[in-house]
Amino acid sequence: MSSFSLSHFILAVMVAFALYWAAKEILAGFNGTGRFCTTCGFEGETRLHTKGSLGVEIVLWLLLIVPGLIYTVWRHASREQVCNSCGAATLVPVTSPVAVKMRKELA
Repeated sequence: MSSFSLSHFILAVMVAFALYWAAKEILAGFNGTGRFCTTCGFEGETRLHTKGSLGVEIVLWLLLIVPGLIYTVWRHASREQVCNSCGAATLVPVTSPVAVKMRKELA
């Protein structure tokens, strides 16, 4: 039998990452109601923001697989929901006490 080589390990890590990413995307679609932004007062659907640069990610993948893999994992692990209006990550559920209080103050 052949041993578990480095290429097998890299392939296994890439498959595991792809499965994790797919599950995270599917579960993100089940967030239910919109969010309330405590920065600007916007209430509604959010958008997903990914830190970093796709160009840098591509260059790192072309140079070596390890830096590209590390950068890709960091970029996708640091993704967050942000406000559609102002881009802030200060979001709370629309039914939270903070959102209710801020809507009363803004009205």
